[in-house]
Amino acid sequence: MTAENSARVGAPAFEDGRVVTHVVLPAAATHLHERGAPYASALAEAWGVPLRLVHVSDSVSASDPHLTAVVDNLRHRRPGLVIESANVYGDDVATALAEYIEPHAFVVMTTEHADEWRFKDSVAEAVVHHVGAPLLLLGPNASDVSLTGEIVVGVDGSYGAHGAVESAMRLAQAFGVRTRVWLVRIVPMPGPGETVHHPEISDYLQRLAEENDGPADVRWEIIQSNNPVDALVDFARRRKASFIVAGARSRTDATRTSMGSVTMGLVHAAAQAVMPVNAPEVDQLPNET
Repeated sequence: MTAENSARVGAPAFEDGRVVTHVVLPAAATHLHERGAPYASALAEAWGVPLRLVHVSDSVSASDPHLTAVVDNLRHRRPGLVIESANVYGDDVATALAEYIEPHAFVVMTTEHADEWRFKDSVAEAVVHHVGAPLLLLGPNASDVSLTGEIVVGVDGSYGAHGAVESAMRLAQAFGVRTRVWLVRIVPMPGPGETVHHPEISDYLQRLAEENDGPADVRWEIIQSNNPVDALVDFARRRKASFIVAGARSRTDATRTSMGSVTMGLVHAAAQAVMPVNAPEVDQLPNET
């Protein structure tokens, strides 16, 4: 099932059993919504819910003529899909979106700025941390891929493994098929002449897979790499995955990297949509050494 020929499977339930009632696509002044519109409309069509494009302006009477044209074009291309638009007043786009978006929504958001410094304090980052609804981020390299392919979950103490896995399970069930979910742990490359095993991590991943196997086919992998972003992106590419799920932790120290350098790197580099999962407090995995 691709973004152009998805079959209707019914609205899924996500956190706290909240059933998705509509898909929201924030419409930026740079018209990044045009790239996200096919993806968001495919999700809405598959789930049988309306698609709502939201435009934020600091003028009470302002509207976006370009957004109207996008809505009209989508209605022409997908006559069976209910497509709505909303103009929301707000001086701060992220705050306005956070206040407008309801918990029963499912948000699709595009961003071109996912590198370490340009993404920090961006609208996308603020929305990730303040919107109480499930969200997919489409980075600059995200492409229109199958919605029901495999799901790759970055499992690491800094990711919030349990929250990310739970979100991946809900995403896996959202399309009415038994999707394969990969729990992937990246560990550092051993030094010259070293042979390193990770039995504690293997046991942890095996237990996590067994606890969640059922609606999804859950498997796990340990990858040795000193670049977790490249390793996860490459693994997702080789598995022809549709989604990557990763924890998004707020950082407050002097060297904070907003959502975390790995999660930002995934959004920037991945061909897949990335689902960030807020996890302010997480259990740590055993040390590698």
